[in-house]
Amino acid sequence: MTGHSKDPAVTVVVVARNEEAKIADCLGSLGVQDYPDFSVILVDDGSTDATVAKARATLPDLKVISSPTRSISRNRDIGWQAARSEYVAFLDADCIAPRDWLSRLMHAALATGAAAVGGGNRPPSGESAHYDALGLMLATFLGSRGSVQGQVPTRGRFVDHLPGLNVMYRTDALQLVGGYDPRFARMGEDEDLSHRLTDLGLKLYATPDATVIHRQRADLASWARNMRGYGRGRTWLVHRHPKAASPLLLLPPLTIPGLPLYLPLIAFYAAWIALRAGRPLLWARLVLLFAATHLAYGFGQIEGLLRKGDGEIVRGGRSRIAMLALKNAGNKGDEAISTCVSGRLVEAIGECDARLDLYLGAIGPSGFDVRPVPRHAHARELLIADMLAPQQSSRAVGQSAFLALPRLVVVLVRFRAIVIAGGQWLHDLSMAKHIAVCAILAFARAFGTATGVYCIGAGPLRRGISRALLRLAFSRDSLIVTRDEASTQLLRSCGYSQAFTASDPAIELAGRRTALGEGKILISPCAWSSFENIYALDSTEIDASVGNWRRLIATLQNRGERIAILPTMNPEDDAFARRIAAPFDGIEIVDTDVLLPGEVQGCIVGAKALISMRLHPIIFASNTGTPFVALNYAGKVRAYCEQAGQIDSLVEMADGDWAVEALDVLDRSARPPSTGAARERQQALLDEAYRQFLGWLRIGFRPARQTIQQAA
Repeated sequence: MTGHSKDPAVTVVVVARNEEAKIADCLGSLGVQDYPDFSVILVDDGSTDATVAKARATLPDLKVISSPTRSISRNRDIGWQAARSEYVAFLDADCIAPRDWLSRLMHAALATGAAAVGGGNRPPSGESAHYDALGLMLATFLGSRGSVQGQVPTRGRFVDHLPGLNVMYRTDALQLVGGYDPRFARMGEDEDLSHRLTDLGLKLYATPDATVIHRQRADLASWARNMRGYGRGRTWLVHRHPKAASPLLLLPPLTIPGLPLYLPLIAFYAAWIALRAGRPLLWARLVLLFAATHLAYGFGQIEGLLRKGDGEIVRGGRSRIAMLALKNAGNKGDEAISTCVSGRLVEAIGECDARLDLYLGAIGPSGFDVRPVPRHAHARELLIADMLAPQQSSRAVGQSAFLALPRLVVVLVRFRAIVIAGGQWLHDLSMAKHIAVCAILAFARAFGTATGVYCIGAGPLRRGISRALLRLAFSRDSLIVTRDEASTQLLRSCGYSQAFTASDPAIELAGRRTALGEGKILISPCAWSSFENIYALDSTEIDASVGNWRRLIATLQNRGERIAILPTMNPEDDAFARRIAAPFDGIEIVDTDVLLPGEVQGCIVGAKALISMRLHPIIFASNTGTPFVALNYAGKVRAYCEQAGQIDSLVEMADGDWAVEALDVLDRSARPPSTGAARERQQALLDEAYRQFLGWLRIGFRPARQTIQQAA
């Protein structure tokens, strides 16, 4: 089974329990594969029949691992973790693979770069009337919902899910997501894995060239039992992955009360399918198969609401908390905050063994998304980048936003707590957005979900109605942590005496040095010279900003400085960067869309200096010891410089010709940021804020007021 080739090595894992009738055909099909470099591992789940003996007789060099766990997810993990190959393929024990199965999968993997590739499956033809009818049913949308699980793909395409019975993964992708989730012990483990891979922006590819024969449940009763289990798994999957919810999932349970209408309709549909296939004698079996599939699946979905799950990790119940960030704004600062906060919380939750699951939610005019946060640090970075990636539609309220609203409400009211982490969400410069944010949180509160804010900026709140809405969104027991003293005082004036000032979580971001900014003066501009103009869009003010930036760039170029522009909130900053750079030659605009926050910070590490309007490049410069000039277009910039002990690096943009002052500050006072007492104070405030966050979660959402007062 092994050969000498440059083809990547593959390990095929087969998990089996009491499959003596099928295991020889399965392993026999692997023994004749034409792929040059592969091996096979059988994970035996405590078989009491001759499964292992027949397997060894079929493949003498087979590696057998005994693992009587009664958990398909644990056994799949045991199998791939025992492999030492670049790829791992899974084939179920009741499947028979064609001779070129592995070759076809590998060809698709190398051609597409996908993290996983898989093929279809079909029942054996001509073996029994049951299998023939099953093949006809699964080929329809009503029989398989268009999933690769039940259909043979007609063309290669990227998909959301690949079934575990016929699939091949890159081993590094499995390592990145941590393999299978033990909470899905016997149902849904493969679809959960698919979701966690695509959550990171990784691709799954289905090819029609690697279809296997699947000798699945051979009679109606066992088929119905299996469908009932799938229904339970579907409910558990939607609870774990809210984005998997679909209106179509309501149809199977509705067949139960709608049986008098459902049966005649499905009878007509089955007749049409049978006649079209030229198999009219299969009509009755088709009716029974459709009914058994839909009714059993529906019963299973309802049962899944009552049973917590089939893995030990979920039987005692688990709570979910969600951090919220701004969707599709392309904001590297928000990505940095989400990266740092999620890392701290994942570590803390693991240490205290709390029955908590952490999610990241992304909300904005372009829609809503919520995904579980992985434990692996790089996986978290990829998930955050994928969820917050820039889109041109990020500011426009379109049809997708309205369609997402009901799902958002249903999802959030089922969470134990939701927390806005970072950003400046609470202000009434856009009254419509303030109403939307407060309404969402108030609705969640009405259903018992705790709400809070963590290390945010707030204000202005100039209207009485704005403050009233805030009081609907948060209670006196909410977690209220800001990143600057002005925001704290504003929220205290709204009645939140527990408000506490911390630091921006991005001060803990780890950077990765790159050569992009080496020896250059970096510029992080935005179009607005005041926070209010983000919403006022005064073109005169924007034109004045363009003029100042161009004067500054011209002066620096005349001095012989090399300049690069580092946009950090796209697409708007990138567009503005191109506008101010248009008259000049030799100015690089860094494509930050393809960079993770740590890589953006890495651009600043070797820079000569940074001149920035945006807050988070200033924080990145402070983290890396790079001299900076901070242009104060919003109070949060001044607040950070004061907190960091760098007020002499600040330039007020209220002055009409701020470019001249920026150059003066660059010449006389730009220096590496302090790492002394001010930095220690920032870290101490942030550490206390995390203690409050965790205390809030552990003691029923009531902040430790005495601790807050002492810290204040």
